[in-house]
Amino acid sequence: MDQSDSLTYESKYRKDILFQRLLKNFILTLVFTLVTLVGIRIWLWPKMENYRTQNTESRQKQAISSYKQKSFLATLQAYRNIKQKNTAILQDPSYQVVSGALNKILNQYFSHITIQEQARRVDPIKHVIYDSLDVGVHAQSLKDFYAFLDHLVNLSYTKIELPVSITKQGNYFKMGFVIHIEYQVDRP
Repeated sequence: MDQSDSLTYESKYRKDILFQRLLKNFILTLVFTLVTLVGIRIWLWPKMENYRTQNTESRQKQAISSYKQKSFLATLQAYRNIKQKNTAILQDPSYQVVSGALNKILNQYFSHITIQEQARRVDPIKHVIYDSLDVGVHAQSLKDFYAFLDHLVNLSYTKIELPVSITKQGNYFKMGFVIHIEYQVDRP
């Protein structure tokens, strides 16, 4: 019986050691799991949250940038279309166009027209000439002069310089003024 008691005791002891090892492993696993969870919560979780917010902000910025770029490109294309469509209007006119239009307007509203060139400046980079012309005219009434000014506003390449001298002589008004015009140089 001794042997069976010793076997029983040994088997109980072995079971006890196995149980202790199992309990020890369970406690170590539980401690490891708790330490890992606390470490993840304290160290890794904030980094993940920062990454999420940065990723969201980056996506938003990318979407806004893409939208603005599309808007900019559409606006740029519209600008280029308008510029190409209005190239003739945006360029300085030639001397023939300027002198023809100015003579037509002057002859329409005035008589006894005298024109003298005061100054000329040439811009070699833009290929534009800026002329200052001293103009002397006779008008039947001041309404003709005002109509001339209204018509002159439509010509973007002409400017009238103040003062305008007006003297009444008999049945007409004698006027003198300076007109600045600009026109494109004929390129060789």
